[in-house]
Amino acid sequence: MLFYVLCGVYDVSRNCNIDGQLLYRYFFGNGVPTWALSPFNILMDIVTLPYINKKIYQLQDLPSECQAEIKEILAVVEAEKVVDEISSRAEKIRRSMIFFKWYGKNIENFYTVPAFHKDYKYIRTEVSQLLSS
Repeated sequence: MLFYVLCGVYDVSRNCNIDGQLLYRYFFGNGVPTWALSPFNILMDIVTLPYINKKIYQLQDLPSECQAEIKEILAVVEAEKVVDEISSRAEKIRRSMIFFKWYGKNIENFYTVPAFHKDYKYIRTEVSQLLSS
């Protein structure tokens, strides 16, 4: 039992802003399985070494191939004004979902962005958006 508690303490220590409420939720509120699986979380950390989970990654933290794909898709989003188009459509319809791919199959909808139908190695373009007021 002490082993699991120690693993749980390590697991929860990776969070930011640790307070009594977080500790209570982790060890008691979410139930025993949450911290009983902490050895598995630690094992996954060890398996992925030398990479450390930074929680928030900057573009330069990613491999160069991945960076190139992200920059490519961001350039397309900016050039095609995708955000403006989707925002204007969402203003007209209170609840909307927009799919460009669904389980790898290209979906045609009111707004076509050919670059979203391209197969990428790192990026998944199953972009969906659910808006509700």
